Amino acid sequence: MMIRIKILIIGMFLILKVAKSQNPPDSSRHFWLNVHLTKKDTGRLILMYPSIESGFTRDTLIFSDGKALYKGSANEPVLSHLIDPDKGDNRISFFIEPGELKIYGSEDSLQSLTMIGSSSQDEWIRYLKSNADLRTEAERLSLNLRKIKDSAKTQMDSVLLLKFKEQIALVSNRIDSINLAFARRSIFYVQEHTNSYISSTLLYGLLVNKQIETKTARNYFEKFANNVRGSKTGKLISKEFE
Repeated sequence: MMIRIKILIIGMFLILKVAKSQNPPDSSRHFWLNVHLTKKDTGRLILMYPSIESGFTRDTLIFSDGKALYKGSANEPVLSHLIDPDKGDNRISFFIEPGELKIYGSEDSLQSLTMIGSSSQDEWIRYLKSNADLRTEAERLSLNLRKIKDSAKTQMDSVLLLKFKEQIALVSNRIDSINLAFARRSIFYVQEHTNSYISSTLLYGLLVNKQIETKTARNYFEKFANNVRGSKTGKLISKEFE
């Protein structure tokens, strides 16, 4: 069983069009995404992100000579997702925002890609690195739990099966404690970063997963900067208070 860290990643989707001009973005409502991947001479990747208006959309990035160039619409930082359709677990989540953005790296591991041009993405990377210890422990526990469950499936001895169940319970409890630690760190981040789209993303996840009381979340939300409260995620948070 793969562990699901209870921090909701908000995914929305907007159809992108292939950019034909080489000019920089023409307004604060557009971004240019220049992707350059080694070992990806041709092929495709799936890009998903929120539209300015509403709804969920996805589009295909077509590569030629290892490069793909796209123009899309965004008027604020939004969490997006790049996915290898042939390897579903080969994916990365990142923040795009109006302006010229560059992504480079290897097709082998999209999670190790580097983006230049998005200050929110830079902040997101810093946040992820600050929680690297918990993520590493979560992955270790998840692998351990899967191995124990696989062994238990073939066990016929009732005594040994009981021991497997006890092990499963112990590891599951440890996973719950990791989730709790994630939640506590997220709450601390939200408190300390009131002018951050990362904070609104985290607060929404905490609310949806019922890891924070509504009254407490409202107090944090009211301290957010106006642009964050009025963002797409901010509006989703407001709906949770209704």
